[in-house]
Amino acid sequence: EIDFFKIDFRVKSLYETLVSRTGLVIASSEEEFRAEACPPDMADILNFTAGRPVIHVKRYTFDDQYKCFEWCEQYERTDRFSIKVRSENH
Repeated sequence: EIDFFKIDFRVKSLYETLVSRTGLVIASSEEEFRAEACPPDMADILNFTAGRPVIHVKRYTFDDQYKCFEWCEQYERTDRFSIKVRSENH
């Protein structure tokens, strides 16, 4: 069992901690980006106008058995968000 309150995440990341203490093998992640109208509850948090376009991001991270161990959902203001994609042929 990991006591996350005793870990200094300024020194070691969450993923580094999970890998070193549990043997987790981080294999892949999926992210979905969707333009949506800003929900009223998010508008207050983002200091943004409800109904204006935002980017809704959902991310899933999987281990080597394709089991999801992390799920993240966030809203990003369109006036402060950018996406950079790099592709390589291996």
